[in-house]
Amino acid sequence: MVMTESLSFFVPLESPDEKYYNHGRYYSASYRGLHPFPVDEREKDRQCRQIFLYFELFQGRLCPASISRPQTVLDVRTGIGSWAIQFADKYPSSILVYGIDAVHMQEEWVPINCEFVIDDLTQRDWHYGYPKPEFIHIGGLWGDRQILTCLLDGAYRCCLPNGMVEIWDWTVHFQDPNCEGALHRLYRDMEAAFRMGGLEHVYHLPLSLELPSLAKLVVENWAEGFEAYSMELLVEYLGKRDLEVLLSCAAARRALRQGVEGWLQV
Repeated sequence: MVMTESLSFFVPLESPDEKYYNHGRYYSASYRGLHPFPVDEREKDRQCRQIFLYFELFQGRLCPASISRPQTVLDVRTGIGSWAIQFADKYPSSILVYGIDAVHMQEEWVPINCEFVIDDLTQRDWHYGYPKPEFIHIGGLWGDRQILTCLLDGAYRCCLPNGMVEIWDWTVHFQDPNCEGALHRLYRDMEAAFRMGGLEHVYHLPLSLELPSLAKLVVENWAEGFEAYSMELLVEYLGKRDLEVLLSCAAARRALRQGVEGWLQV
């Protein structure tokens, strides 16, 4: 677990944007088209557990890549902002960290050298206005190849020479991708909905919830977010009903508990 000393001075963040209630969850009303995922306390709690599980998986490192102390850092798709806050807190005097996302889910109080910015990351010029960074951390892509292309294009344009980009994300690999199991069907639906709307370290975690281990906790946290990843997309683009999606997610988790041949690549 990463432990950092707290800073003495903090800067408050502005008020969050309006939310609307749908599918039993709260979503961003201001940025619905850019972020079709929940922004409620349940999702914040899940992301908080996820980031600390990642820290443990990466053996307490904030960035598995080998980097010297950068002066400017961008945390793109910052989510609740845990990574940006931890990084800024670790280097309070020499690093400026910008956490960037399409919605406001971040903490109200942040370190003095950390700033959160709401921005449309689907635009090619998303990187304009920031000091040129030496290091860019990208997380929370959820398999969206379109936004990954846009982010990498912007990173290439704004990064300083010899700068580095690190991506934290997951990919599912099945031994039999044509299987008709519940988890297989849900994942194929999610891929279809996403289509319509440099790795330093790779970890392969078995798709199983049987043995107690750190790998199990990471996979369990990933499975806990099935509804968050899929609900809005499957309803809007595949025409599914709320109850149908909820049942699909529950069935996928049951399949995981029974064991699925494959792995989660982080």
